[in-house]
Amino acid sequence: MNAIEINSLSYRYQDGTRALNNVSIDIKKGSKVAILGANGSGKSTLLQHLNGLIMPQNGEINILGRIITNSNIDEIRKDVGLLFDNPDNQLFSTTVYNDIAFGPTNLRLPKDEVKRRVDEAIRLVDIENLKDKSPCNLSLGQKKRAAIAGLLAMNPKILLMDEPFSGLDPISLNQFFKILKSLSDDGCTQLISTHDVDIAYWWADYIVIIQKGNIIAKGSTKLLEDKKLMKESGLVRPTIAEIFADTGMYPKTAKEGNRILIKEGGI
Repeated sequence: MNAIEINSLSYRYQDGTRALNNVSIDIKKGSKVAILGANGSGKSTLLQHLNGLIMPQNGEINILGRIITNSNIDEIRKDVGLLFDNPDNQLFSTTVYNDIAFGPTNLRLPKDEVKRRVDEAIRLVDIENLKDKSPCNLSLGQKKRAAIAGLLAMNPKILLMDEPFSGLDPISLNQFFKILKSLSDDGCTQLISTHDVDIAYWWADYIVIIQKGNIIAKGSTKLLEDKKLMKESGLVRPTIAEIFADTGMYPKTAKEGNRILIKEGGI
């Protein structure tokens, strides 16, 4: 069963600019999807449609068997979390703990259930030492972990992330991927918008390439090995694909690359 089905979705901004043009995509449950495109290609607009932050003007979106409408959008959002590119847009309480508790509290859950969800989210993203701090005093990486904890406390079945890796140092990036792996192991469907082809290449199992609101390619990560397609998309091939292009083999990790080097070198 598909987690998301997007059928003939089109959208124009108020100034008449076409942001999305007849977009159709099916996303399987539990998949890891990277939506790639240059700045202004429509990536963020597409993600914001998937939890009803923007409603379709034309076409329809089916989330877990339900077509998004104004009447069911609150129910849809219980299953679909959206992480903004700027975590300051999601953190507004006096403490990290209160921020994480905001969503479950608004669901009018019993206090013990709110506490259980918040404690579990804090454990998953490893921010026990930050729960009593003000979000204003956190680093960017810490803010992103706090923001994602707030989403996890809602127990989403689908997690949407807009440029989640931008500005993260290597340590924060590694921590972030540990969180995503844990979610993937639990069957959570994950979509990220990004222009980072290197991350998309080894992380995702499905690729969507968007340009000026049009889907120009979708499929496996092998799409990113196509130099012509990448140039037409305003992107570049993953670094590791460029390095190994002459071998005709495309490793996704350093370990795989090392095996190819040993084989090609006859070591």
